Amino acid sequence: MAIRQGTRVRCAGRAEAVLTAADLDVLVLGTAHGWSSSTAASQRPQPVRSLTVSEPGSLGVARGDPAVDLMIAQGTELFCRRDEMTCRDFVALFRAGAHSARSTPEVLPDWLERGARLAMEERPWWEADVPLDALAAAPFRTLVLSGGHSPAFEAVCDAIARRLRAERDVIRGMGHTVPATGPSYNQRLKAFLNA
Repeated sequence: MAIRQGTRVRCAGRAEAVLTAADLDVLVLGTAHGWSSSTAASQRPQPVRSLTVSEPGSLGVARGDPAVDLMIAQGTELFCRRDEMTCRDFVALFRAGAHSARSTPEVLPDWLERGARLAMEERPWWEADVPLDALAAAPFRTLVLSGGHSPAFEAVCDAIARRLRAERDVIRGMGHTVPATGPSYNQRLKAFLNA
């Protein structure tokens, strides 16, 4: 992907759960865990030039939408039963509910099992307190992407884009795993970053 020379890109996830945002130009967020990075960016927006989010799990921003409310109810059921299931079952059910393009192996690799154990101990992502007002007031541009596969995620992305006055686009082909579309995702991100 061609990005302006000197631009530092951070793809946020669990590794950036604690982030100062002091050295960022561009934030590219894929999942609910990325919102911790956006919170840091909303608190220190000066070094950040842009924010891109792809189907965040922050379903709470669109409560009241029937598809979102159904997904929250199903997710609540999953989290209520998490102590009764294996990590593999949790991952498989979560991925199915989110329409992930990734298959779940019979035996989880160590990194995925560790992530699953952590996810099973966290509060549900739809309970996240997303700093939408602070992000809307921040000086950087925002792009919100979805995969066109789920009315719930479309509603969430539409709500976030409206609140942040963000650019909004749909990249079809890999369900919830929008960045896995590869060239389509990279081209859209490149166009946004170079605009």
